[in-house]
Amino acid sequence: MRRLLVLICLLSLVAFSGGAEVYAVNYTGGALVVNDAGETVLPPGRYQRIQILRSDDGRVTGYAAGNAVDGVLKYALLSPEGEALSDCILTGLWAAGDGFFAVKDNVFHYVYPSLEVDGTAYSSLTYSGNGKLLSLTGSVFDDVSDPVGILDSSGFVFDTGIYTLGNLGQYCEGLLALLDATSNLYGYLDTDGAWVIAPAYHYAGDFQDGLAIVAGAMGYGVIDKTGASLLPSEYDLILRGDGLFAAVREDTLYLMDTDLSQTACVPLEGANAALAGKHVLLSSASSTRLLSVSGEALAFWDGLVTVSGAGEDALILERDDAYQLITPAGDVLSREWDLIYPTGGELLAYGSRGDSGMKFGLMDRAGQEVTPALYDAINWVAQGLYCGDISGGAVLLNAEGEVLNTYSAGEEGLSQ
Repeated sequence: MRRLLVLICLLSLVAFSGGAEVYAVNYTGGALVVNDAGETVLPPGRYQRIQILRSDDGRVTGYAAGNAVDGVLKYALLSPEGEALSDCILTGLWAAGDGFFAVKDNVFHYVYPSLEVDGTAYSSLTYSGNGKLLSLTGSVFDDVSDPVGILDSSGFVFDTGIYTLGNLGQYCEGLLALLDATSNLYGYLDTDGAWVIAPAYHYAGDFQDGLAIVAGAMGYGVIDKTGASLLPSEYDLILRGDGLFAAVREDTLYLMDTDLSQTACVPLEGANAALAGKHVLLSSASSTRLLSVSGEALAFWDGLVTVSGAGEDALILERDDAYQLITPAGDVLSREWDLIYPTGGELLAYGSRGDSGMKFGLMDRAGQEVTPALYDAINWVAQGLYCGDISGGAVLLNAEGEVLNTYSAGEEGLSQ
């Protein structure tokens, strides 16, 4: 049975409507849309989750608004003005240029810019970023090769002449990794559905900053967008972090910068290597070491600990059910929290456990608390905006911890 790759569409929260930025705010009790001043664009109370759909040039083309139906989150399509154009019957809904594509009853459908639904059922669709979608109509669960088509905004499907044994993944930097049915190897398609890097790999990762990790018969390597080999496929493992690569071969760790210039060579001595932000973590049963990209030893702990990236060179240390911050220099702050996690924004979330359970607040990467731990959950919305869940409602916060708006839960649903 062939491996089924899950289609993941990463959509930005930021769209543009009338020149103002708008953001989807999703929290435990509901969802709404606000602008960059914190003012409500789509009020809460109607839907449990909202995603903003936008065209390639950033215009708001609609919203995917979801509610739980028989225990499954299903979406309706809303107009840019918030008018419901369908019931909550879709299990997935994404933008595709000025149109959309959706999943209903486990099959994909194209939705024209006129909002008419194309009657053709597809087993997989993925947006190429130029107003077109790649399509499959054959079953993605069997071992039969399927033809890859290109679907344009008029609904016409062009035959690419390419057959695949895999599902359609996601375009990254204009290229899509695809398993070729003829060679049973991976290559890369351009946005027109043509091979731009011929099938030659047993594994093909996504492109990031013009580079991709691939695997040949002898091991892992790195290529650029022309298919040129920049790091030969001879390593047992290659990891990619924030501003560094780490390649393993014969129990030796080779550290490299983003230009693939070697910065250090470190004997592993049986330790496992992992990346945490812009740092390297070497772990064994007896000890854990934290290294810089140059191989400099920054910290050492007896036994196993967990270290994860927190952005801006800060790190989160977890050991003995307590959390601490590590500075870029490797210094561990003495204060402990019950939980720390990155929000995706410039601030971190911290947790404090009390009689009523875990409550969360915001702090900066130096460990200075911006808000007290008052919230049942707290998440980043967009640059400078955060959402805190509280008593079934929510508050909208800025980066200084000031409350911009409050949304409460009542018998008639959520209200501002």
